[in-house]
Amino acid sequence: MNVNLLGFFKSGSMIWRIVFVQYVFAIVLAVGIAAVSIEAGYSILLGGLIIAIPNTLVARRMGREVARADKALRYIVSGQLGKLLLTAFLFGIVFTWVEVLALEFLFLGVLLNIGCNILVPLVDQYL
Repeated sequence: MNVNLLGFFKSGSMIWRIVFVQYVFAIVLAVGIAAVSIEAGYSILLGGLIIAIPNTLVARRMGREVARADKALRYIVSGQLGKLLLTAFLFGIVFTWVEVLALEFLFLGVLLNIGCNILVPLVDQYL
C-alpha cells in the first residue's frame, strides 16, 4: 500500500494543515515525554489540545463560503471570539478537574502548539 503523506498534507488548506500538525505534534511530544514522566506527558498533551481543539473550530468555520464581505468579517470575528472563549473554558476545565498537573509542561505544550501557527506556513514554502 503506497501512502503519500506529503500529497495528503499539501492537498488541504493551510489552516487544516496547521491543525493536523498541532494534533500530531501534541501526541508525539506527549508520548516522548511520558517515557520520562507520565505527569509531564499528559500535561503537555493537555496543553497541546487546549490550542488544537479551538483551532479545529476556527478551521471548520473558515471552510464555509460566504457571499458578502460583511458576513465574511462576521464569520472571522465570531470564529476568533469562539476560539478565545473555548480556550479559556478548556483552561478552566483542566485547572479544575486535573489535580496533578505539571504546569511548566502544560504551558510548554500551549506555546509549542501556538508556534505551529508560525512554523507550518514557513516550512510549507519549502516542501
